[in-house]
Amino acid sequence: MVDLYAVLGVTTTADARDIRRAYLRQVQQCHPDRDPRPESTEHFLRIQAAYDELGDAAKRQRYDARNRVAPITPVAPEPRSTLNIPRGRMSVKVRMH
Repeated sequence: MVDLYAVLGVTTTADARDIRRAYLRQVQQCHPDRDPRPESTEHFLRIQAAYDELGDAAKRQRYDARNRVAPITPVAPEPRSTLNIPRGRMSVKVRMH
């Protein structure tokens, strides 16, 4: 599934004004009349669909509820070593039979 916020280049906490600005900026850059590349039309249609969903407050609320991800809880890093090994040079005697 495509993240509509990523298509417009905004964060999930963006307000309606930021979404509209991002939409207009993207449309100016990727409009098929300005960009002759064949993939520009496809990208333009994705931008239109993303703004259609996120530009309307009710649709955006439904989209956020449908795609809500559980918040990630930070995990404490594991200790590097549980062994108490002294740092520095150590001498080891090896016996050969």
